[in-house]
Amino acid sequence: MYGSQTIELAESPIDIDQLIEKALRSIYEGSLGYFDESLWRITTSELNKAVDAVSKVSHRHFTNKLKYQNSVFSAFKSAHETTTLRHLREASGAESFAEFRDKALSITGDYNKAWLRAEYRAAKARTRSAINYQDALQDADIYPNIEYMPSRASQPRQDHRGYYGTILPIDDPWWDTHLPPSAWGCQCWWKTTDTPSTLTPAGLPDDVSPGLDIHPGKTGRLFSNSHPYFADMDHVAASIMRENVAAIHGVDPGSLRIFQGHRESKGCYYSFQKLGSEFETNTAIGRTFASLGNSVELFDYRNIDSRVNGIWNEFKAIKPSQNAIEKAIQRTNQQFISRNISGDITLKFSETPAPGVVLDALKGRIGRLKPIRIDRIHFILNEKYLGTFTPDELLGGSSPF
Repeated sequence: MYGSQTIELAESPIDIDQLIEKALRSIYEGSLGYFDESLWRITTSELNKAVDAVSKVSHRHFTNKLKYQNSVFSAFKSAHETTTLRHLREASGAESFAEFRDKALSITGDYNKAWLRAEYRAAKARTRSAINYQDALQDADIYPNIEYMPSRASQPRQDHRGYYGTILPIDDPWWDTHLPPSAWGCQCWWKTTDTPSTLTPAGLPDDVSPGLDIHPGKTGRLFSNSHPYFADMDHVAASIMRENVAAIHGVDPGSLRIFQGHRESKGCYYSFQKLGSEFETNTAIGRTFASLGNSVELFDYRNIDSRVNGIWNEFKAIKPSQNAIEKAIQRTNQQFISRNISGDITLKFSETPAPGVVLDALKGRIGRLKPIRIDRIHFILNEKYLGTFTPDELLGGSSPF
């Protein structure tokens, strides 16, 4: 092989060479499915290691979303690699596994060494940028603008020099595709400022790499749909996403009783169980979360309704009245206490609440919860996601209404 690489996970190290050997043997013998799970595991593990290297405990909800999206990227990459290796198997005329493996090593070396190294570096830099952006939102009233800063590279790319010094509002759409780093190997960076805005750069070469033309701090994704892995596999996107969820859980895809993926955001909702009377409510809320790129696992009536990116989340579709809101908060907190867990609650309204009703209800109830096990409260109006707030933020007067 090309030399042993071992990457560390939270639980145990993974030997890349061993996983490649396992994948090649499986492909040689005619494995089923759109991607080989060993190849998927290599990339997922490495990208999640990049996230862990710069993430913060306070951003657990956000980094969990990044990790789910990493698994999706890994699934499409592994499907791309698996397809390439299957074509090689058919065209090579290899008469033994050893002969096929020798022919395949240049391919696996590209995907799982050279390209993976670049993906790891990009993931680490873009995770740092995304988390910094999440922090910057908290101080946007003081520092409302972002300034594009010069590259830290010893040999900066010329095409980005024209971006240096650009100052635009933190929510300006130009940052949706240009928040640095926005190209492979880019070492540009940014900072918040209260310095007045400049003009948006114009008439410059648009040196933004395919796959990196997305705002990781807004979307919770490190790689976009313009990456060739996604584009080349778009015709089987739904099946790849379904297999990805099965790989996350270590089960056969056929054990999923419900699965619905969102083609654009790459989010999904799914269940291994038969949902009962709350099917319509929970799938509707799950669909809203999935449209934003989240992974939503739904459970039957005997459990908490869902886990969104691995975080427990109780769904409540209720009338926007003070009494209904207070009851939903009280019952959810009690459910969490009885199971000795903490988590989130999602309140979905079908009509806009009267002014002050939501905040008054939440302030009235949250302050009396002893202990409080609700970490965050999400709000949905019809199918539109309005945002999330911590109990402290709500007690401080923050509200989507």
